Amino acid sequence: MANSYVEYTGDGVTTNFNVTFEYLDKSHVSVKVDGVDVAFTWNTSNTVALDAAPANGALIRIQRSSSPTVRLVDYQTPSILSEEVLDLDSKQGFFLGQEAVDTSQEAFDTAGVAATDAANALSTALAADGKADLAISTADAAASDASFALLTANSASTTASAANAKADNATLTANAAEATADAAAADAATAISTADGAVTTANAASSKADQAIATADAATTKADTAITTANGAVTTANQADVKATSAVTTASNAEAAASSALTIANDADAKADDALATAARAEELASGIDQRYLGAFAADPLTDNDGAPLEEGAAYYNTIQGRLLVFNGTEWVYGFTPSAEQLLEADIGVKVHPFQTPAELLAEIKSVDGFGSGLDADRLDGKEASEFASSEALQAIEDEFLLGLGVV
Repeated sequence: MANSYVEYTGDGVTTNFNVTFEYLDKSHVSVKVDGVDVAFTWNTSNTVALDAAPANGALIRIQRSSSPTVRLVDYQTPSILSEEVLDLDSKQGFFLGQEAVDTSQEAFDTAGVAATDAANALSTALAADGKADLAISTADAAASDASFALLTANSASTTASAANAKADNATLTANAAEATADAAAADAATAISTADGAVTTANAASSKADQAIATADAATTKADTAITTANGAVTTANQADVKATSAVTTASNAEAAASSALTIANDADAKADDALATAARAEELASGIDQRYLGAFAADPLTDNDGAPLEEGAAYYNTIQGRLLVFNGTEWVYGFTPSAEQLLEADIGVKVHPFQTPAELLAEIKSVDGFGSGLDADRLDGKEASEFASSEALQAIEDEFLLGLGVV
């Protein structure tokens, strides 16, 4: 529980709030709504009224900030040490110590959050690394995940740096509190000396001086605690920074793996495009054969096998007459001027015999299929299937690549 501030949650209606801590002067008290200073007035010594009701859910903080530079008591020689004066001097050091403890505790809490964020960033980066294993089929998604992990890691690094800065501020405040406590102890010693010289108030002054010493010792203890807490906050923030750096490295490795996988996928896609083009060429040539030699019929065909008008030079085998007929552009005639085999040979570079069926023609085409023929129907870029790496071989290459990166 904080000693130098109190927090409330706004409801959009309430404007009056209690001040639950002690203070030396009203000017040491401030009110912030969601981190922004707001105007207020004092109803009583323990109640403030805001000029406007904070919005529903807004964070309201009423905080004491005692002066670390201006001393509220300046001892003079000779002087009479009253309870009020000694209490005022000791409370200034005591309040500064409380404020230092609260500030350092907040810094420690912030550093803890930074450490949690860094751990989350590391977890996210490892998840991105796992997604990179699937990048062969989803390279774009893996690259996106890796980029997101990198952004999250950078955000964690920024948060850790901010925590480190807050911890440094807490250390400075704690050092100031310790110095004030030491000054209070010195002043208390002077008070004892002065009390010995004041005959009429010797006993009372001695008692008050003892109280001042005890209070100063308590302030010193609190300041030491604040220093220890702040040092712990610095250590935690440094650990968070190391983890964030590790997260950035892991994310970078994941991004590199995803990029390599994308290159492999693009290369496979290009080869697939080549295969489609080769298949389309084969289909085009087969269609040309089908249009030139229509097959065997009992009567003269009126269209080609695709239902299109007959082309001059088209041929078919008449099963009734037992002869090959050729379309001369007007009618079907006997003879071979131009012959069907000559037309087909000019079209596809394959020697065709007069009475070949489509299956026999396909066998002839396959005999010359291969690299440089313009078909390559059974090959990819002129290569047999055995010349390409299998999916198992590609997976082994990818696993070895990721192992080299240290991400598996």
